[in-house]
Amino acid sequence: MSNPRVSVVIPAYACAETISHVLDALFKQTVQPLQIIVVNDRSPDELDAAVAPYLDRIEYVKNERNLGLARTCNVGLRRTTAPFVMTLHSDCLLDPDYIERMLGHLDADPSIAVATGQYLFEDYNALGLSDRLFAALNMLPIETDRRNTEVYSLGFIEGKADLFRRDVVAAYDFFSENLSLTAEDQDLSAKIRRDGHRIVQDCRARFRVMFTGTSDSIRKVLRKQRTYGRGQAYVVIRYGLGIFADSTSNRKSRARHRFGQLIFASLFLVAIGIACINPALYWIPLVWLFLRIIHYIILARRMSPQDTLIITLTGPVADVLYLFGMMEGAVKTMLFGRA
Repeated sequence: MSNPRVSVVIPAYACAETISHVLDALFKQTVQPLQIIVVNDRSPDELDAAVAPYLDRIEYVKNERNLGLARTCNVGLRRTTAPFVMTLHSDCLLDPDYIERMLGHLDADPSIAVATGQYLFEDYNALGLSDRLFAALNMLPIETDRRNTEVYSLGFIEGKADLFRRDVVAAYDFFSENLSLTAEDQDLSAKIRRDGHRIVQDCRARFRVMFTGTSDSIRKVLRKQRTYGRGQAYVVIRYGLGIFADSTSNRKSRARHRFGQLIFASLFLVAIGIACINPALYWIPLVWLFLRIIHYIILARRMSPQDTLIITLTGPVADVLYLFGMMEGAVKTMLFGRA
């Protein structure tokens, strides 16, 4: 374990406020990385200044133009030299033994190609409004303790803090560059599982999510719903629903939530069409909308009145945007092979 065998790649965009915390957590790992590569994807903030104190301990790469998440990860991954590579988002703070635990799984079982941990919001109420909205609309696992110590087999990773066998992912040329901002993690996961490798999640290995400037407004949060829909359409068309096998209970709940978004938005648009043809039936979309609002009120039942109001107002909008994203992604996938 003392021999450095891990290269860490951090795709960096709009993260000047979080990157120093991420790097400090890396330097406190019980197993130190061989390389830490930060790839600046034309970040609009003061990222250069934020990483300046670390330049003697990291490799700092700057893209000539904005490439998106998948391509930016690949820029770093192609520079790695260690037998294991970790992609780490620029708002994720690892527990000190995170890399050690991930390596333990890969060393113990050659069939495991990817190991990941459990992300944690230790103080949900301290998050900004848009971050709380993002967590709620996407049904992220908001944890308040560390009691879950299970190890699960997963259908797919979520691309936040994942440790790979480099030779396995290099065989696919790392992440698909047809997927600039979405589903690159699920696409790679499907290829890995297709070829007989395993993906595991160790809930004893934790990392805290801070959120970067990519979700710092309600507009950005809603825009991501459409982006996620595009990516989901691509993955389902390419690999089928088997990508969702071996899911945790939270992931199953999130899958049901996504399915509910599609059902609501589709029927809501049909109801609006019916009301346009026959104005006397205007009440149908209103009743359907009211029922969906009740769903989001229940979803936000443990949150503050302010959060509940925001979620009930934006939830149905997120549903429709997710549907539009799915339709857009389906067309792009079938016509151009990309999302």
